Amino acid sequence: MTPRVTGQLAGASGIRSRLPVALGIATRLGWGLADQALSSATNFVLGVLVARSFGVLEFGAFSLAFATYNVAAAASRAVTAQPLVVRNSAVEHDIWREATARAAGTAFVLGVIVGAGCLAVAAAASGPLREAFLALGIMLPGLMVQDLWRFALFADGRGRAGFTNDLVWAAVQFPLLILVIAVGHGTILLATAAWGGAALIAALFGVAQTRVVPRPTGARAWLSEHRSLASRYLAEAGAYTVAGQLLLYAIGFVAGLAAVGEIRAAQLILGPLNVVLQGLILVAVPEAAAMLRRSPGRLRVLCLIAALSLGSVTLIWTGLILVFPEPAGRALLRSAWPAAHSLALPWGLSFAAINVGAGALIGLRALAAAGRNLRAAVVTSAVAFVSGVAGAALGGAAGAAWAVAIANTTGIAVWWWEFRRGLREYVEPPPAPPAGRRGSISEAAMASGR
Repeated sequence: MTPRVTGQLAGASGIRSRLPVALGIATRLGWGLADQALSSATNFVLGVLVARSFGVLEFGAFSLAFATYNVAAAASRAVTAQPLVVRNSAVEHDIWREATARAAGTAFVLGVIVGAGCLAVAAAASGPLREAFLALGIMLPGLMVQDLWRFALFADGRGRAGFTNDLVWAAVQFPLLILVIAVGHGTILLATAAWGGAALIAALFGVAQTRVVPRPTGARAWLSEHRSLASRYLAEAGAYTVAGQLLLYAIGFVAGLAAVGEIRAAQLILGPLNVVLQGLILVAVPEAAAMLRRSPGRLRVLCLIAALSLGSVTLIWTGLILVFPEPAGRALLRSAWPAAHSLALPWGLSFAAINVGAGALIGLRALAAAGRNLRAAVVTSAVAFVSGVAGAALGGAAGAAWAVAIANTTGIAVWWWEFRRGLREYVEPPPAPPAGRRGSISEAAMASGR
């Protein structure tokens, strides 16, 4: 057999060997996107159902309770789910089960603590707000554990099971809500309890899926072991949450409520892109963490593919919005459509820049370089906030949108610079300090930002 034929056969064999790997990644990505789409659709239908079935005060109380859940979930993910995914993806199953038991126990404890705060709010409040926070306080531990299961299952490579768990939550909560509304005596207390109670059922179903029982007694050990990651992920989540909310408040202060409404309309028509972003991150971080252990050199390629894919999808969606027929747009958003359409280009470019930076974020999560992750998040959020306020002062909603787009575009360099440095330090760690030098933290650990 000639060398040429031998080389062709070897190449074909290599391609065949890579096909199952690529197919496996594509399958897990599909389940991640499906799970995020299900979650987004469920939240949308939930909001519409409650808004149409109760008064303005009741819906406002439920909205505050739901927002409180989102903040609590973001904090819980920072200290439980994200460290679990980063450090326990593609590991031996026994190791994963032990880590998942302690992570789920920590999520349960956090739910109890925040739930107690919600009960305190309920005790001090009255009317619908009291009802909503009373139900939330009781159901929050189950809500936190259910949220942890989906990340744990994806970390174990079982995206289908994670999707199934969210599907169980949806399949239980809507019949319960419809029953509460149909009896004619439905209150926001019962509606919130139906939503949270369905999450509790899904959390119990997760125990059967994973064969893992949450271990609250392991919470202290978990927090101690992952303190360096959790504290920085928590600060990162705070930077995103606070900066996003404060920016809208600040724009309203300097440019008026109409400007806030115009920006929210533009964000609404770009909202489906969050399904793609969150779904990809849900799958890509455990994939990247596993790839880092096998071949650090391929991590950069995976992150570049993720960045280009997310950026391309965002630009395509933005282009579709720009050519969307005006009558159809007005039928969708009525009087808000002209403002949403006029801001679609700058806001779409801004979102595309964020998504290109998300490729580097995936890599930083896989590297467990939480310090670099936090620095990039704080710097880019602060620059976007200041730019948005200045733009709003000079040019209203359009000025704010273009200013934020420019700021987020420059932020791409920040994210990728931090990832490049983090990957270099992982592959070529700094030399160890002299033997006679003392210190509880090595220079290498300080340099890596971990």
